[in-house]
Amino acid sequence: MGASLKQIAEMLGVSQATVSLVLREKPVRCSKETAEKIRAAAKQYNYKPNFAAVTLATNKSRIIGVLVPDIENMFFSRLIKKLGKKISEAGYMMLLFDTNNNIDDEKKYIEYLSNKNADGMILALLFDGTSEQQEGLVKAVNDLDVAHVVIDTTSPLLKCPKVEVDHYKGAYLATEYLIRNGHKKIACVKGPKENYSTKERLRAYRDALENNGLPFLEERVFCGDNTYDSGKALAEKVFASDVTAVFCSNDMMAYGVLNAAGEAGVKVPEDLSVVGFDDVEFFAQGTSLTTVRQPIEGIAEFVADNLFGGMENGAWEKGREIIKKVEPQLIVRGSVCARRGD
Repeated sequence: MGASLKQIAEMLGVSQATVSLVLREKPVRCSKETAEKIRAAAKQYNYKPNFAAVTLATNKSRIIGVLVPDIENMFFSRLIKKLGKKISEAGYMMLLFDTNNNIDDEKKYIEYLSNKNADGMILALLFDGTSEQQEGLVKAVNDLDVAHVVIDTTSPLLKCPKVEVDHYKGAYLATEYLIRNGHKKIACVKGPKENYSTKERLRAYRDALENNGLPFLEERVFCGDNTYDSGKALAEKVFASDVTAVFCSNDMMAYGVLNAAGEAGVKVPEDLSVVGFDDVEFFAQGTSLTTVRQPIEGIAEFVADNLFGGMENGAWEKGREIIKKVEPQLIVRGSVCARRGD
Protein backbone atom coordinates (compact mmCIF):
# COMPACT_ATOMS: atom_id res chain seq x y z
CA MET A 1 0.00 0.00 0.00
CA GLY A 2 1.12 3.57 -0.67
CA ALA A 3 1.80 6.22 1.92
CA SER A 4 -1.07 8.32 3.20
CA LEU A 5 -1.33 12.10 3.11
CA LYS A 6 -0.68 12.17 6.86
CA GLN A 7 2.45 9.98 6.57
CA ILE A 8 3.97 12.19 3.85
CA ALA A 9 3.24 15.29 5.93
CA GLU A 10 4.90 13.79 9.04
CA MET A 11 7.84 12.55 6.98
CA LEU A 12 8.57 16.05 5.65
CA GLY A 13 7.51 18.05 8.70
CA VAL A 14 4.74 19.98 6.94
CA SER A 15 0.99 20.15 7.38
CA GLN A 16 -1.43 17.77 5.69
CA ALA A 17 -3.12 20.79 4.12
CA THR A 18 0.17 21.80 2.47
CA VAL A 19 0.70 18.30 1.05
CA SER A 20 -2.89 18.18 -0.22
CA LEU A 21 -2.68 21.59 -1.92
CA VAL A 22 0.64 20.80 -3.61
CA LEU A 23 -0.52 17.44 -4.94
CA ARG A 24 -3.76 18.97 -6.25
CA GLU A 25 -1.79 21.76 -7.98
CA LYS A 26 -3.55 24.42 -5.89
CA PRO A 27 -2.04 27.74 -4.68
CA VAL A 28 -0.07 27.16 -1.48
CA ARG A 29 2.35 29.08 0.74
CA CYS A 30 5.47 26.96 0.65
CA SER A 31 8.80 27.10 -1.14
CA LYS A 32 9.38 25.51 -4.53
CA GLU A 33 11.91 23.23 -2.86
CA THR A 34 9.33 21.97 -0.34
CA ALA A 35 6.77 21.45 -3.08
CA GLU A 36 9.26 19.39 -5.08
CA LYS A 37 10.04 17.26 -2.02
CA ILE A 38 6.33 16.61 -1.49
CA ARG A 39 5.85 15.53 -5.12
CA ALA A 40 8.96 13.33 -4.98
CA ALA A 41 7.81 11.65 -1.75
CA ALA A 42 4.33 11.05 -3.16
CA LYS A 43 5.87 9.36 -6.20
CA GLN A 44 8.47 7.38 -4.22
CA TYR A 45 5.98 6.06 -1.67
CA ASN A 46 3.17 5.49 -4.18
CA TYR A 47 0.71 7.95 -2.70
CA LYS A 48 -2.87 7.43 -3.92
CA PRO A 49 -5.62 9.86 -2.96
CA ASN A 50 -8.32 8.45 -0.68
CA PHE A 51 -11.40 9.55 -2.59
CA ALA A 52 -13.76 8.53 0.19
CA ALA A 53 -11.87 10.73 2.64
CA VAL A 54 -11.69 13.58 0.14
CA THR A 55 -15.44 13.36 -0.41
CA LEU A 56 -16.14 13.49 3.32
CA ALA A 57 -13.73 16.35 3.92
CA THR A 58 -14.67 18.52 0.94
CA ASN A 59 -18.20 17.36 0.12
CA LYS A 60 -16.88 16.79 -3.41
CA SER A 61 -17.13 13.43 -5.16
CA ARG A 62 -14.67 14.27 -7.98
CA ILE A 63 -17.13 12.48 -10.27
CA ILE A 64 -18.45 13.82 -13.58
CA GLY A 65 -21.51 11.96 -14.87
CA VAL A 66 -21.72 11.55 -18.65
CA LEU A 67 -24.92 10.54 -20.45
CA VAL A 68 -24.97 9.43 -24.11
CA PRO A 69 -27.89 7.96 -26.11
CA ASP A 70 -25.98 5.02 -27.61
CA ILE A 71 -22.43 4.01 -26.80
CA GLU A 72 -22.35 1.75 -29.88
CA ASN A 73 -22.76 4.83 -32.08
CA MET A 74 -19.18 5.52 -33.14
CA PHE A 75 -19.65 9.29 -32.95
CA PHE A 76 -20.44 9.08 -29.25
CA SER A 77 -17.65 6.53 -28.68
CA ARG A 78 -15.12 8.96 -30.15
CA LEU A 79 -16.61 11.88 -28.24
CA ILE A 80 -16.47 9.93 -24.94
CA LYS A 81 -12.77 9.26 -25.51
CA LYS A 82 -12.10 13.00 -25.93
CA LEU A 83 -14.27 13.92 -22.96
CA GLY A 84 -12.64 11.26 -20.80
CA LYS A 85 -9.26 12.84 -21.42
CA LYS A 86 -10.57 16.31 -20.53
CA ILE A 87 -12.23 14.95 -17.37
CA SER A 88 -9.02 13.23 -16.25
CA GLU A 89 -6.89 16.30 -16.97
CA ALA A 90 -9.24 18.37 -14.81
CA GLY A 91 -8.74 15.94 -11.90
CA TYR A 92 -12.10 14.20 -12.02
CA MET A 93 -13.36 10.69 -12.75
CA MET A 94 -15.97 9.82 -15.37
CA LEU A 95 -19.12 7.86 -14.60
CA LEU A 96 -20.68 6.90 -17.94
CA PHE A 97 -24.31 6.01 -18.64
CA ASP A 98 -25.73 4.66 -21.91
CA THR A 99 -29.38 5.76 -21.99
CA ASN A 100 -30.29 3.38 -24.85
CA ASN A 101 -32.14 6.11 -26.78
CA ASN A 102 -34.69 6.25 -23.96
CA ILE A 103 -35.91 9.57 -22.55
CA ASP A 104 -37.09 7.98 -19.30
CA ASP A 105 -33.59 6.59 -18.72
CA GLU A 106 -32.13 10.04 -19.36
CA LYS A 107 -34.27 11.52 -16.59
CA LYS A 108 -33.59 8.56 -14.27
CA TYR A 109 -29.81 8.82 -14.58
CA ILE A 110 -29.84 12.59 -14.12
CA GLU A 111 -31.74 12.13 -10.86
CA TYR A 112 -29.38 9.31 -9.81
CA LEU A 113 -26.28 11.46 -10.37
CA SER A 114 -27.86 14.36 -8.52
CA ASN A 115 -28.66 12.12 -5.54
CA LYS A 116 -25.16 10.64 -5.58
CA ASN A 117 -23.60 14.11 -5.28
CA ALA A 118 -21.83 14.16 -8.66
CA ASP A 119 -19.77 17.33 -9.02
CA GLY A 120 -20.86 17.87 -12.62
CA MET A 121 -22.68 16.38 -15.59
CA ILE A 122 -22.20 16.24 -19.35
CA LEU A 123 -25.51 15.45 -21.00
CA ALA A 124 -26.11 14.29 -24.59
CA LEU A 125 -29.91 14.19 -24.67
CA LEU A 126 -32.05 12.51 -27.31
CA PHE A 127 -35.36 14.26 -26.58
CA ASP A 128 -37.25 11.43 -28.32
CA GLY A 129 -40.51 11.03 -26.40
CA THR A 130 -43.95 12.43 -25.75
CA SER A 131 -44.48 16.10 -24.92
CA GLU A 132 -45.02 15.13 -21.29
CA GLN A 133 -41.78 13.14 -21.20
CA GLN A 134 -39.85 15.99 -22.79
CA GLU A 135 -41.25 18.50 -20.31
CA GLY A 136 -40.17 16.22 -17.46
CA LEU A 137 -36.66 15.90 -18.86
CA VAL A 138 -36.30 19.66 -19.38
CA LYS A 139 -37.45 20.29 -15.81
CA ALA A 140 -34.99 17.71 -14.45
CA VAL A 141 -32.10 19.43 -16.27
CA ASN A 142 -33.12 23.01 -15.46
CA ASP A 143 -33.63 22.15 -11.77
CA LEU A 144 -30.10 20.81 -11.37
CA ASP A 145 -28.02 22.56 -8.73
CA VAL A 146 -24.73 21.00 -9.87
CA ALA A 147 -22.68 22.30 -12.78
CA HIS A 148 -23.70 20.78 -16.11
CA VAL A 149 -23.42 21.26 -19.85
CA VAL A 150 -25.58 19.85 -22.63
CA ILE A 151 -23.98 18.63 -25.83
CA ASP A 152 -25.42 17.78 -29.26
CA THR A 153 -28.31 20.24 -28.87
CA THR A 154 -28.82 23.97 -28.25
CA SER A 155 -32.55 23.60 -27.55
CA PRO A 156 -33.90 26.91 -26.20
CA LEU A 157 -35.79 24.95 -23.53
CA LEU A 158 -32.56 24.18 -21.70
CA LYS A 159 -31.12 26.99 -19.56
CA CYS A 160 -27.45 26.07 -19.28
CA PRO A 161 -24.23 26.01 -21.34
CA LYS A 162 -24.91 23.95 -24.47
CA VAL A 163 -23.03 23.08 -27.62
CA GLU A 164 -23.78 21.35 -30.89
CA VAL A 165 -22.55 21.11 -34.41
CA ASP A 166 -24.70 23.21 -36.74
CA HIS A 167 -26.99 20.31 -37.69
CA TYR A 168 -28.94 22.37 -40.21
CA LYS A 169 -25.89 23.69 -42.03
CA GLY A 170 -24.25 20.27 -42.18
CA ALA A 171 -27.30 18.55 -43.62
CA TYR A 172 -27.81 21.38 -46.10
CA LEU A 173 -24.19 21.01 -47.28
CA ALA A 174 -24.70 17.26 -47.74
CA THR A 175 -27.96 17.54 -49.69
CA GLU A 176 -26.77 20.44 -51.81
CA TYR A 177 -23.61 18.50 -52.70
CA LEU A 178 -25.78 15.73 -54.14
CA ILE A 179 -27.82 18.28 -56.07
CA ARG A 180 -24.67 19.93 -57.48
CA ASN A 181 -23.64 16.50 -58.75
CA GLY A 182 -26.80 16.29 -60.82
CA HIS A 183 -29.04 14.28 -58.51
CA LYS A 184 -32.72 15.22 -58.62
CA LYS A 185 -34.26 12.22 -56.90
CA ILE A 186 -32.77 12.13 -53.43
CA ALA A 187 -34.02 10.06 -50.49
CA CYS A 188 -33.41 10.75 -46.81
CA VAL A 189 -32.89 8.19 -44.05
CA LYS A 190 -33.56 10.12 -40.87
CA GLY A 191 -33.22 9.34 -37.16
CA PRO A 192 -35.92 9.14 -34.45
CA LYS A 193 -38.70 11.56 -35.37
CA GLU A 194 -38.81 13.58 -32.12
CA ASN A 195 -35.03 13.90 -31.85
CA TYR A 196 -33.82 17.52 -32.04
CA SER A 197 -30.92 16.84 -34.43
CA THR A 198 -33.18 14.69 -36.63
CA LYS A 199 -35.62 17.57 -37.02
CA GLU A 200 -32.88 20.05 -37.88
CA ARG A 201 -31.24 17.74 -40.44
CA LEU A 202 -34.58 16.86 -42.04
CA ARG A 203 -35.49 20.57 -42.24
CA ALA A 204 -32.21 21.27 -44.02
CA TYR A 205 -32.74 18.38 -46.46
CA ARG A 206 -36.19 19.73 -47.32
CA ASP A 207 -34.99 23.33 -47.69
CA ALA A 208 -32.04 22.33 -49.89
CA LEU A 209 -34.40 20.50 -52.26
CA GLU A 210 -36.98 23.27 -52.42
CA ASN A 211 -34.40 26.05 -52.71
CA ASN A 212 -33.03 24.27 -55.77
CA GLY A 213 -36.43 23.76 -57.42
CA LEU A 214 -36.79 20.09 -56.46
CA PRO A 215 -39.87 18.60 -54.75
CA PHE A 216 -39.85 17.33 -51.18
CA LEU A 217 -41.70 13.99 -51.18
CA GLU A 218 -42.69 12.23 -47.97
CA GLU A 219 -42.41 8.84 -49.66
CA ARG A 220 -38.67 9.42 -50.06
CA VAL A 221 -38.14 9.94 -46.32
CA PHE A 222 -37.46 6.80 -44.24
CA CYS A 223 -37.33 6.80 -40.45
CA GLY A 224 -34.57 4.86 -38.69
CA ASP A 225 -33.16 4.98 -35.18
CA ASN A 226 -29.56 6.12 -35.85
CA THR A 227 -28.21 2.55 -35.71
CA TYR A 228 -26.38 0.50 -38.32
CA ASP A 229 -29.11 -2.16 -38.24
CA SER A 230 -31.88 0.34 -38.98
CA GLY A 231 -29.95 1.72 -41.96
CA LYS A 232 -29.45 -1.77 -43.31
CA ALA A 233 -33.11 -2.68 -42.76
CA LEU A 234 -34.31 0.44 -44.59
CA ALA A 235 -31.90 0.02 -47.51
CA GLU A 236 -34.27 -2.20 -49.50
CA LYS A 237 -36.94 0.52 -49.38
CA VAL A 238 -34.39 3.07 -50.55
CA PHE A 239 -33.33 0.83 -53.45
CA ALA A 240 -37.00 0.42 -54.50
CA SER A 241 -37.85 4.12 -54.30
CA ASP A 242 -36.58 5.23 -57.73
CA VAL A 243 -33.89 7.54 -56.34
CA THR A 244 -30.31 8.05 -57.45
CA ALA A 245 -28.96 9.28 -54.12
CA VAL A 246 -29.65 9.18 -50.40
CA PHE A 247 -28.71 11.45 -47.53
CA CYS A 248 -28.48 9.53 -44.25
CA SER A 249 -28.69 11.70 -41.16
CA ASN A 250 -25.89 9.81 -39.46
CA ASP A 251 -22.99 7.64 -40.54
CA MET A 252 -24.10 4.47 -38.77
CA MET A 253 -27.26 4.30 -40.89
CA ALA A 254 -25.25 5.27 -43.99
CA TYR A 255 -22.90 2.34 -43.42
CA GLY A 256 -25.92 0.08 -43.04
CA VAL A 257 -27.14 1.23 -46.47
CA LEU A 258 -23.67 0.80 -47.98
CA ASN A 259 -23.25 -2.77 -46.77
CA ALA A 260 -26.80 -3.70 -47.80
CA ALA A 261 -26.03 -2.30 -51.25
CA GLY A 262 -22.95 -4.52 -51.49
CA GLU A 263 -25.00 -7.58 -50.57
CA ALA A 264 -27.81 -6.68 -53.00
CA GLY A 265 -25.54 -5.95 -55.96
CA VAL A 266 -26.37 -2.23 -55.95
CA LYS A 267 -23.24 -0.35 -57.00
CA VAL A 268 -22.19 2.68 -54.98
CA PRO A 269 -21.83 5.31 -56.33
CA GLU A 270 -22.74 4.23 -59.88
CA ASP A 271 -26.27 3.07 -59.04
CA LEU A 272 -26.76 4.99 -55.80
CA SER A 273 -24.80 7.86 -54.25
CA VAL A 274 -24.68 7.97 -50.44
CA VAL A 275 -23.82 10.78 -48.01
CA GLY A 276 -23.69 10.46 -44.21
CA PHE A 277 -23.25 12.74 -41.22
CA ASP A 278 -20.69 12.51 -38.34
CA ASP A 279 -17.46 11.27 -40.00
CA VAL A 280 -16.88 8.08 -38.06
CA GLU A 281 -14.85 5.05 -39.14
CA PHE A 282 -16.78 1.86 -39.77
CA PHE A 283 -16.65 -1.10 -42.14
CA ALA A 284 -18.24 -0.73 -45.57
CA GLN A 285 -17.82 -3.02 -48.55
CA GLY A 286 -15.18 -1.32 -50.67
CA THR A 287 -16.62 2.21 -50.36
CA SER A 288 -15.29 5.30 -48.58
CA LEU A 289 -18.15 7.41 -47.30
CA THR A 290 -18.70 11.06 -48.21
CA THR A 291 -19.97 12.66 -45.02
CA VAL A 292 -20.29 15.71 -42.81
CA ARG A 293 -17.63 15.96 -40.12
CA GLN A 294 -18.60 16.91 -36.58
CA PRO A 295 -15.62 18.70 -34.96
CA ILE A 296 -15.41 16.61 -31.78
CA GLU A 297 -12.42 18.54 -30.45
CA GLY A 298 -14.43 21.78 -30.56
CA ILE A 299 -17.21 20.19 -28.53
CA ALA A 300 -14.74 18.84 -25.96
CA GLU A 301 -13.04 22.25 -25.66
CA PHE A 302 -16.39 23.90 -24.97
CA VAL A 303 -17.05 21.39 -22.19
CA ALA A 304 -13.61 22.01 -20.67
CA ASP A 305 -14.07 25.79 -20.74
CA ASN A 306 -17.68 25.95 -19.55
CA LEU A 307 -17.86 23.03 -17.12
CA PHE A 308 -14.45 22.47 -15.54
CA GLY A 309 -13.36 26.09 -15.91
CA GLY A 310 -16.60 27.31 -14.36
CA MET A 311 -16.42 24.76 -11.54
CA GLU A 312 -12.87 25.67 -10.59
CA ASN A 313 -13.24 29.46 -10.64
CA GLY A 314 -16.83 29.65 -9.42
CA ALA A 315 -18.11 31.10 -12.68
CA TRP A 316 -20.68 28.37 -13.34
CA GLU A 317 -24.12 29.81 -12.65
CA LYS A 318 -27.45 27.98 -12.59
CA GLY A 319 -29.82 29.13 -15.35
CA ARG A 320 -27.12 30.94 -17.33
CA GLU A 321 -27.31 30.13 -21.03
CA ILE A 322 -24.15 29.91 -23.11
CA ILE A 323 -24.79 28.77 -26.67
CA LYS A 324 -22.17 27.50 -29.08
CA LYS A 325 -22.57 26.07 -32.58
CA VAL A 326 -19.48 24.51 -34.06
CA GLU A 327 -18.98 24.50 -37.81
CA PRO A 328 -19.50 21.27 -39.77
CA GLN A 329 -17.29 20.31 -42.72
CA LEU A 330 -18.22 18.33 -45.83
CA ILE A 331 -15.71 15.52 -46.35
CA VAL A 332 -15.75 14.30 -49.96
CA ARG A 333 -14.76 10.68 -50.52
CA GLY A 334 -15.88 7.97 -52.94
CA SER A 335 -19.59 7.36 -52.32
CA VAL A 336 -20.94 10.07 -54.64
CA CYS A 337 -20.63 10.41 -58.39
CA ALA A 338 -21.97 12.92 -60.89
CA ARG A 339 -25.33 12.09 -62.43
CA ARG A 340 -26.40 12.87 -65.98
CA GLY A 341 -30.06 13.34 -66.79
CA ASP A 342 -32.59 11.86 -64.32
